[in-house]
This record gives sequence, structure tokens and C-alpha cells, in this order.
Amino acid sequence: MKLLEVENLETCYGNLKVLKGITFSIEKGQIAALLGANGAGKSTTLKTISGLLKPLNGSIMLENEDIARLETHKIIGLGITHVPEGRFIFSTLSVDENLEIGAHIINDKKRVLEIKEEVYNMFPRLRERYKQLGGTLSGGEQQMLAIGRGLMANPKILLLDEPSLGLSPKLFMMIMDKIVEIRDKGVTILIVEQNAKAALKISDKGFIMETGRIVKSGTANELLNDPVIQQAYLGKKT
Repeated sequence: MKLLEVENLETCYGNLKVLKGITFSIEKGQIAALLGANGAGKSTTLKTISGLLKPLNGSIMLENEDIARLETHKIIGLGITHVPEGRFIFSTLSVDENLEIGAHIINDKKRVLEIKEEVYNMFPRLRERYKQLGGTLSGGEQQMLAIGRGLMANPKILLLDEPSLGLSPKLFMMIMDKIVEIRDKGVTILIVEQNAKAALKISDKGFIMETGRIVKSGTANELLNDPVIQQAYLGKKT
């Protein structure tokens, strides 16, 4: 079942067209990796899906409803949560308060507590620091908090932009494992990640972007074993 379908999507920054008619789809329960060099349009794609940018043309279908021109808060309410590059946590609020803000669209207080407990179980370090200010956390802890805050909206789809940025190898692997765990709990994931090989290893499918276009797509295994992709993105020589 296709959960998200993007069709001929075009997005501009001012007069500069960044997305030049991209088309792709993600099925329910998948992890999909959006890969490419800096400036390819990956973050713009996520921002357009989440409503932070409005497309010039094209459609974004979530369960057969076109959400391309809805406001961000309505898109969140329909089940898409965006964890942006750079985390953007509230540094002067506690861990617990940051999580509460993530659940602002949920009116059921009991459900909010249930989801928060799930987040704390997934990230025990956040539970240990629930009173600590977000700005005093380590980089890895801030990334856990950013993902946890995204989960508080109880999303159908989680958009992750560079979740490994600035992390140590150990924390990087932990975050990758948690992304798989989130998928296994029923959340579909679209991930933008500079470490293409690691992203594909946990993904079901992948899309390669160059200058605003998707130039290659396939299953994760197909892309991992493609000699051209290996040379260009995975650090292997053919």
C-alpha cells in the first residue's frame, strides 16, 4: 500500500527552481533513503512534504489526499512529522517540556503520557535527563530528543534530515538502530543522510538526487550493488 506519493514536484527558492519535477512513492512500513550530494534538493524535498515550503507544481498524496498546499500544522495533524537538520530543540526548556511541545496536536492527555513513556523507553538517556535543559545536552542526546519530540505527534511518516550529523561513530550506529526500531513499531520513514551506505543498509528502497531531479531509484540492495552508485556515493572504486 502506497502511503506517500510525490508526483512531478517542483519547488522554488525565490526565482531559483530547486526541485525540477521529482516523482517517487513510499509504501506503508518502509524506510526510504533520499540520497545525493549537498545542494541536490534533499532537504527541500522534506520541507516541501512537511509544508514548510509550498510547491510551484505537482502533488503530494498522503493516503490519496493531496496535502501539497496545506499548512504545516494540518500536515502534522494528518500524520507527517519533520525532524529537521540541526535538531532545533528548545534549549531553554527541559527535555520533558520539549517532548510535551511535540504532542501539541494531541488533545488526549492520557495518550500523550503513553507516547511519552514509549519515547522514554526507546531513549532511556532522555528519561535520566528529563528535567535537564535541552541546551545542556550532548549532541547525541539532542538528536535523541529531536527524534523523540517528532514521535510525540504519533506520526504515520517521520521525515529525518541528517540524523547522524555531528555524532560519534558509536552514537551514529545507535541512532541507526533506533530508526529501524521506530519502523518496526509501524512508522514509515523517509531519511536524508550523507552516509549513504549506512542509510541504504537500514532502508527498503532508495532515491538518488542530482540538481533537483531523481536520477536513480531502486531497492536498497539494488543501489548498494550498483557499480555506478558505489563509485559516486558509497566510496568504492569500480
